[in-house]
Amino acid sequence: MKKILVVDDEREIRELLSIELEKQGYTVAVARNGEECFEKIKQEKFELVLLDLMLSGDSGIAVLEEIKKTEPLVEVIIITGHSSVATALESMKKGAYDYVAKPFNFDELSDKIKKCLEKKRLAEEEIRKRILVIDDDIQTAQLLKDVLTEKSFEVYTTNDGNTGIEKARELLPDLIITDIVLRGIGGWDVCEVLKKDKLTSSIPIIILSGIMIRTKDEVRSFE
Repeated sequence: MKKILVVDDEREIRELLSIELEKQGYTVAVARNGEECFEKIKQEKFELVLLDLMLSGDSGIAVLEEIKKTEPLVEVIIITGHSSVATALESMKKGAYDYVAKPFNFDELSDKIKKCLEKKRLAEEEIRKRILVIDDDIQTAQLLKDVLTEKSFEVYTTNDGNTGIEKARELLPDLIITDIVLRGIGGWDVCEVLKKDKLTSSIPIIILSGIMIRTKDEVRSFE
C-alpha cells in the first residue's frame, strides 16, 4: 500500500486530505511543519509528500529542498493558494512533481497523485539495482532479501554455490553477497570462479563470514 505524507499547518486540511486519500486506498501520515515532516521521513518510507507551500514558521520551498536532498526518490506535490501559484511553479524547478491549488478539486488531485506515483515506479525500475544473495541458511537469506527489498533493491536468492555461479552468469547482478560456508563449493571458491570469468569478473562481491580472516591469501577472491 502506497504511503503519503501530508504536511500542512491547518488541521482541517490535514484531516480532509487524510480522509479522502484513505478512501482511495493510500496509507496516510500527517505533519504540521518542516520539523515533523523530517522526523516522519526518517521513521517511515513514503512514496509521496503533499507539501503546503505556506507553512507557519517554515518555508515550503526550504522544506522541499531538504526533502530532495535527503530523500531524492520521494516525490513532492505542492499545495498552494491561488495567490502563490508563481511560487508553486518555481518549486517545480526545484524538484516538485506538480502543484495543486486550494480549494481542492479532488478528481484533479487524485489524477495527479496517480500519475506521480506511476512516474516514480517507472523511474525506480530504471535505476533499481539487482543483488544476488547466496546463502544456505534460508532464514538469513530471507532476512537479507526483506531488508534490501525495503531499500528498493531487486533481490534474488539461491542456497548453494554451484547454483549461485549459474545465477550470477544469468542475472549479471550489480552485487553478490555470499556466505563463506555453503553446500557444494564454498564462498571462497564461488568468488574465485566468478572473478576468473570475464562475464562476472567486474561484479563486486561481499562475503558473509563468522570466520576470522588473518592473511592476504584468504582474500584472494577479491583480487
